[in-house]
Amino acid sequence: MPITEFPIDQSGGTRVPHSITVGPTGTDGRRWLWVTTDNNALVQISRSDPTAQTAHTDLVPQYTAGIIKDPTDRKVVWFASPAGPQDYDPIYEFDIDRRKIINKHNLQDDARAQTITSVRFKTSDSPSAPVKDYILFAEPVHTNVGFVEVGQDGANYHSIPTGTDEFNTWLWSVAATVNDPDTPTKYTYWVTGQAHDRPYRKTNGLYWFTPADEGAQWRRIPLPSGGSQVPIHVISGLIQDGTDKNPYLWISARNPNQILRYDIKNRSWKTSSTINGEPRQLAFGPDGNIWVAGTDKIYCFEKDVSRPPVPTPSLPSGSEAYGICIDETSQVIWYTNRKTNKIGKYPIETEGKSSFGKTQMLIQPVKSIIPGSVAEVPLVAEFMADASPTPGIPLTCRIVSQEATFLDGRRECVIETDWTGQVAFPAVQAGKAEEDVVLKIGWGENEPPTTVVLHVRNEPEDDEA
Repeated sequence: MPITEFPIDQSGGTRVPHSITVGPTGTDGRRWLWVTTDNNALVQISRSDPTAQTAHTDLVPQYTAGIIKDPTDRKVVWFASPAGPQDYDPIYEFDIDRRKIINKHNLQDDARAQTITSVRFKTSDSPSAPVKDYILFAEPVHTNVGFVEVGQDGANYHSIPTGTDEFNTWLWSVAATVNDPDTPTKYTYWVTGQAHDRPYRKTNGLYWFTPADEGAQWRRIPLPSGGSQVPIHVISGLIQDGTDKNPYLWISARNPNQILRYDIKNRSWKTSSTINGEPRQLAFGPDGNIWVAGTDKIYCFEKDVSRPPVPTPSLPSGSEAYGICIDETSQVIWYTNRKTNKIGKYPIETEGKSSFGKTQMLIQPVKSIIPGSVAEVPLVAEFMADASPTPGIPLTCRIVSQEATFLDGRRECVIETDWTGQVAFPAVQAGKAEEDVVLKIGWGENEPPTTVVLHVRNEPEDDEA
């Protein structure tokens, strides 16, 4: 499959694309691409025919930036808006069915949030405990990192102290890790900070903060290539080492152009060779590799970035990649090309070491419930690729039953694996009658689903794991 590009519909003026995501399934049964722009428009694009586009402009601000699918699979996409001076910089929720903004979570005046991501964590250490999802952002003007809890109103902030050169930085991208399986509600922010001209900021670095720590303080980690190297985007994940799963960060950087890997446990770095193009957004692929939007090509690295990059073709002449997302059904990467006002479709090759991963069950915390009750977390699965858990892979969760449904009445949803490569199957509402409810989870139609049975019985057995 060749690399193909498609112009953003320019009716109504030039539209410059920023970021891209595959949204949730709408009532039409389709999952659309959603593209933010610099031009008062959120653009809806068909994945099967990318020339079929609709620009939504009602109440959409001039600049829209980072965008992600709702992590709980509500019919919503989230995006940030780097507002102009003396204006609010909200994190927006856009309803894909009603085609309108349904909520905005205001930040401070003249804020500039660019990238957003999500983090999922358990509310206790019980295997059957419910999970929470937060939308995370880094805000550079006021040097804040914060979150919006999915389903709640308002943003929450953690400010970085700015009184010293060490913290005189321009925040760009944020990721999160959960510190310890025994303390699942204790998470850490990891933020890239850059030197900047207007307003002036002088320091490059990686910053981290654990809100739940007693006497929590922000700390800086210098980059391995020195103070002049500029970190850009950051993602987090695990690498399997025997029975241990150890946390790592992957960071794109320029001056020089490299991909960096930070070993959180051992506090050590690995770096890629210098690459020709400037790297931008990163994403985990279903092959277990790190895919990188670049100014000359889509790069592909193994998790050990010190190894040579996986060979990939150059983009069409004159093209650049800025934002990327993984499409789980057609095994492609979508990217935005701000230089030519297009989006691109890039095939994920499966030759050599780049074979796709698979879903596997970790635990079934609840095997039996009584009629009318709810199984909060009936199944936990993970997506394994290249022998390690892989984040960001959209797994389809299906219920096969006569009466049981998800809490919103549906029987199918798509949930992306979290930074640990896992998905907690959403809560299942049992019907009034006894039945055997089949729960299926898998990577779209690319693999046979992992399947378990949840028994609905008037007298359930004691099966808590």
